[in-house]
Amino acid sequence: MELFKNFQSEDLKHQQIRATPECPRRVSVFDAIKVFTGNVNPRDAWYEMCRNYPEVEDHSDNFKFPGKGQRDTPVVGARGLVTIMNLLQGERAARFRAAEADVLVRYLGGDLSLVREVQGIRQAQEQLPEDHPARMFGEHVEAEGRLENMLETGQKLVALNPDLKETVALLGAVDVEKYGVYLELRCKEIGIKREEVGIMREGVGIKREDVELDERQLGVKEKRFQLVQREDEHGVRMEKERVDITDRNAKRRRYDARTDEGITITAILAKMGESARDARAFIRQAEDVGVRLRAYQEFSDDLIPGTRSPRQYRQGAAGAIAAAIAKWVAAVRPEPEDGIKKYFQPAPAPAPVPAAGGGDEDLYA
Repeated sequence: MELFKNFQSEDLKHQQIRATPECPRRVSVFDAIKVFTGNVNPRDAWYEMCRNYPEVEDHSDNFKFPGKGQRDTPVVGARGLVTIMNLLQGERAARFRAAEADVLVRYLGGDLSLVREVQGIRQAQEQLPEDHPARMFGEHVEAEGRLENMLETGQKLVALNPDLKETVALLGAVDVEKYGVYLELRCKEIGIKREEVGIMREGVGIKREDVELDERQLGVKEKRFQLVQREDEHGVRMEKERVDITDRNAKRRRYDARTDEGITITAILAKMGESARDARAFIRQAEDVGVRLRAYQEFSDDLIPGTRSPRQYRQGAAGAIAAAIAKWVAAVRPEPEDGIKKYFQPAPAPAPVPAAGGGDEDLYA
């Protein structure tokens, strides 16, 4: 409990530590260094830390906070903040390290009183104001627990639908009109005409040709419309993905997301019997679950090596899958087997395997 009090103290609550709007949030490295050490030159302290301990940069990204004259600022999540605290000078950082050492020794020694302390911290987390810096730890734990549930649910769904499994094995793709798979790629909404969502053994992809839609067509309720592409507000850059907006036209060229095996299976979700006209409402509601990109970065460490910004690409791809899954799980809650089977009735036999080869659409040949 003493360790948590380092972040819960009254004086910290009144200090300004800027945080990103996502959940789980990330905090400004400069603000954290200034608050925890009193250093009036946090920028210099950070750069010196990076020179001496290059690994700390692996925990950080840049974020431009709103406001006039703002520049890119390094931000870190919960694990990154703890890493930095272990390297900082100052009285508060020293108290943190002492409390951290005490907790680690008690944990390794099997001290059962830690259970009561963890329960107390959970209650304290629930009572903290939403904007309190210490809430980032609770948000991080909650997000990780949510992802574990999604992975488990996705595995159950595929196991209960042999036809869908066979289709994936034969074609490496799932027909959108048959299975109604929806993905949400977080950010501003752009209408895409949807031909096919590919569910690959190595990952998830959308196989299609270039399509242009007028922005005014976004309300059209036709079966083969309404795939929504969202671009990370921090500027996700993808080597194989370009989104060009000219006047009111939006062009989406190609999306090719390969994930590790742990998350691939979770993308095979369907809402049988639900018309594609409900896709837009489904995607909007997915945001209410509160899933954010950054919680899933560590689950796709090997995704798309060699892209211009692989770390940001990983965040976008994993978050896209997880956001859709989160809403599906929250809406259906398929705990009894009958509840799951209701949405996974046997479908017609899959179409013949297409011939090998074929330009841009054949992304995985």
